Amino acid sequence: MRRKIKVIVSILMFSTGVTATTAFAARSYWPIGTSGKTYVESYHSDSYLADEYKGTVSVYGLEEIIQDGRWYYPTYSRLVYDVQGDITNLQVYSTGETDSKQRIDTVTVKDKWNAGDKTTCKYSFGKSLRSIQPTLLPPEAE
Repeated sequence: MRRKIKVIVSILMFSTGVTATTAFAARSYWPIGTSGKTYVESYHSDSYLADEYKGTVSVYGLEEIIQDGRWYYPTYSRLVYDVQGDITNLQVYSTGETDSKQRIDTVTVKDKWNAGDKTTCKYSFGKSLRSIQPTLLPPEAE
């Protein structure tokens, strides 16, 4: 009898501990560029009954992306959710390197309540070379 009570108390302690540790949220944020206005973000509550993923994509044409000494601007931001084969694609485009409007879109997808594959989230950004590139400035005369 004592052993049964000990096992039951252990199980209750374990389940309470698991519930307490899952009260946090999972947020992923992927910025690109220097201003932080071009990004992809995904949010999923980590509570036991949470079945929603919320995604946000943003693109800003005036964003400066500097790679290998060359300047680029973002052309799009994309977020793709795969809920057991059901694909949800969210994408926003800039109109060019002089696009001063930040374009934002959001999506909410529902997870399925079964023992199937986990929901996956993938992101990507597009970029294009700017028409004006930095030049090497001569060193200042001392």
